[in-house]
Amino acid sequence: MSYQNPVLIFDRLRTNGIDQGVTDLLQRVKAKKVRDSTTIVSWEINHSGETTIPSDG
Repeated sequence: MSYQNPVLIFDRLRTNGIDQGVTDLLQRVKAKKVRDSTTIVSWEINHSGETTIPSDG
C-alpha cells in the first residue's frame, strides 16, 4: 500500500487508532528501508459540543 495519498494515512489512523496506526506506519517505513528521517505528527480531538454558530441564528 502506498501512502502518497494522505487519505490512506488518515484511514489507517482512524481504523487502528492513533497509537497503533502510527506504529504501523513507522514499521512500514522501516520495512521499506527508508533512509530519510521520518516524522509523524498526529492528534485526536474529542469534542461533543457545538462547533459553529450561524451568524444569522
